[in-house]
Amino acid sequence: MTSLAASNAIDGVILSPADEDSNVLSRTAGEARELGLQVRVDPQTYIYSMSPKGVGRKHDSHEVRFDDLHWSQEIAAIGRQVTQVGTMHDAVNPGAPKLAPTVLQTSLDDVWTSTAFQLARTSAAEWGRENTIATLAIEDTALDTWRQVDEWLDVATTLEVRGFYILVGRKDTSYPPVAWPTDRLSNLLRMIYVLSELNDYEVTWGYADSEGILGLAAGASAFAAGWNYSLRQFKPAKWQPSDRKGGAPPNTRFYLRKLWSPLLSTSETDNLHHSEMREQVFTQAELRFIEQKPLENLGLVDAQLQYLQNLASQARTVLSKGSTRDKLDYLGVTLSNANENLHRIEKEGIPLSARYRGRIQSLSNAIAQFREAENL
Repeated sequence: MTSLAASNAIDGVILSPADEDSNVLSRTAGEARELGLQVRVDPQTYIYSMSPKGVGRKHDSHEVRFDDLHWSQEIAAIGRQVTQVGTMHDAVNPGAPKLAPTVLQTSLDDVWTSTAFQLARTSAAEWGRENTIATLAIEDTALDTWRQVDEWLDVATTLEVRGFYILVGRKDTSYPPVAWPTDRLSNLLRMIYVLSELNDYEVTWGYADSEGILGLAAGASAFAAGWNYSLRQFKPAKWQPSDRKGGAPPNTRFYLRKLWSPLLSTSETDNLHHSEMREQVFTQAELRFIEQKPLENLGLVDAQLQYLQNLASQARTVLSKGSTRDKLDYLGVTLSNANENLHRIEKEGIPLSARYRGRIQSLSNAIAQFREAENL
């Protein structure tokens, strides 16, 4: 965190009370504030609406207990839950805007929808508009049709809140991520655009990975990408009981900005670095990084820092563009160039996973569909 803050790679952090106890989380929040970072705390209450129900190992230390959470619960229960979360926020991160508790929705009109809205409204009533950020936690299937998203927006835009914190769960959580279905990503970008650009809410897309760059172009105030691969996608199964133990250590990856892709460092990246395409696919900053830290010596911490610093640089470039149209124009060009470079790499016979190019094409298609739908 200190290295990322010193290099201006992050503006803030989002902390997890389900995974860290109160003393540790309070200390981390204090250290972040001393570094000049914004701090938000995700209550993670949605884990108790999962099926099977999730487990917040450290929630008890924050006195956040939602074991009785149910879609048919009484208004009084919602009031108690909001009070618990508010107390937790005040203890860990006093004086900062609060993320409201919520539930996980498989669609935007399922049995949990009214509970989610009630939790947001009750939070705003107790904490005040400027101190309340509503949380939306959904499975990606909830974004299948624009009609359902549009109907949800009709209600969401009546909420007296500062903004929205959006989480989208995906079934395949392997890394790097598989390509988004075009309709779902396009509808998510439209949701962000309507909330932010048309209704002046702050919007943060959590667990977004590099797709968060598209969210910024659509109007999001911020997006979050985790330190570890498992924190770069919203993965409900992370909190659900499992017999699985351990696993292989993660591979180190090197993020190539011009390819929009986190390549394996000692095979894919190294092959490109020694190819005739090096100057075409590496930025000067990436080449300098490799000079200082050869790929064969790249550790996992080095790779994580390189990824987040590069992603931050990419984000700053997008935000420097003027209007939404200007940002989308820029993304269109860079994604087209990435696709062309990946095509040439394929023709040159340099081995790379086909997943990278499929993901780029998905991003391009989603932007095109979003622009057409919103006349951008």
